[in-house]
Amino acid sequence: MKVKLAVAGALVLLLAAPAFGASIAGRYTGVVLGKTPASLNGQWELDFDATGAYTIMKEGKKMVTGKAKVAAGTITFADTGGPAKCPKPGKYKWSLKGGLSLTFKAVGDTCANRKTVLTAGTYFKQ
Repeated sequence: MKVKLAVAGALVLLLAAPAFGASIAGRYTGVVLGKTPASLNGQWELDFDATGAYTIMKEGKKMVTGKAKVAAGTITFADTGGPAKCPKPGKYKWSLKGGLSLTFKAVGDTCANRKTVLTAGTYFKQ
């Protein structure tokens, strides 16, 4: 009986755990100002779909595409294409306050430009 309850409890927790789409999915915009190189300054858009696929755009131009993985309060970006694609994944802590304000804090990323863009400020859900 205890085994059945443990399995049932684990299944409930698994089904109740938020999927990627229930957590960070959506379109967010933010502005990067006063950063070096100056080419990073401007309006940025982060678009995450329910599967973790993302597109990062600057002033309407697609800069990066990739696949993100969320686990235990972190997100790992793995770029797959675009002119600003980083060669290695980058890991960040993230916070979504009120379902609208998204911020990132670098945990480990060797890609300086991605780190600058993601940690420059707050991104707001559209």
